[in-house]
Amino acid sequence: MNRFRELERFPKILLIALLLMVVAFGAVYGITASRVGYLHNDEIFVPRQENGATLYEATVDGQDCVFTVTEDTVTLVWGSKTYGPYTVREDPTAVPEEISFPMTGIEILDGQKVYFRGGMTDEAVDFWLLSEDGKNEFLMSYTLSDGIEYDMNGNPIDHKKPVPYQIVSLLRGPELTHKGDWIGFLIGAFCAAATAVSILFADELFYLSICFRVENAETAEPSDWYIATRSFGWLFLTIMTGVILLMGLQ
Repeated sequence: MNRFRELERFPKILLIALLLMVVAFGAVYGITASRVGYLHNDEIFVPRQENGATLYEATVDGQDCVFTVTEDTVTLVWGSKTYGPYTVREDPTAVPEEISFPMTGIEILDGQKVYFRGGMTDEAVDFWLLSEDGKNEFLMSYTLSDGIEYDMNGNPIDHKKPVPYQIVSLLRGPELTHKGDWIGFLIGAFCAAATAVSILFADELFYLSICFRVENAETAEPSDWYIATRSFGWLFLTIMTGVILLMGLQ
């Protein structure tokens, strides 16, 4: 504590900032990691059961968003807009021609309109889809100068709208996940601790760095330039600590 009191104002501010960052991010990581659910559009939709259906819920930009999944349908309500209901049914004639590996033919209906026809591999989790003409068209898009993203058929892409893969995944039981990687927090906390040590023991580290190269190192004094660059280094490490902690939340 005495060592902290003897510091100048700038390093004191950095030490307090480092402590507050670690404590605040620790709480945020705990809350974020506890929200386990289905990841859609970089948002976690938390599941719950209601009247025999599974609801995956999230609040995005102040709007309530809910996937409702029954035995054979998927519906997404995003604010005031409704997508679906989508129904998936098997159709052996939908398997792409000239496919040399096993696929299950499926057809996805958006209400009464065909949304997708193609084949689905049999993997339990990492399955993938091919459209009836053999193209994975739902993974390809482009953006024009107007800033709008289009699919390969020239239709504007609504990123809120579930793509066929997501619809099938929800019906099969999606793999649940959460945001926040504790490894990122631990790395950030380590950087914060290392920065704090470099601030609290700045003089000892200075003498240690020169004691094997200079005689009577204990009588040496750091130059104004060295002190300025050392302070800049502390500031840089503090900022990097914050960046690392933020990245771990993605």
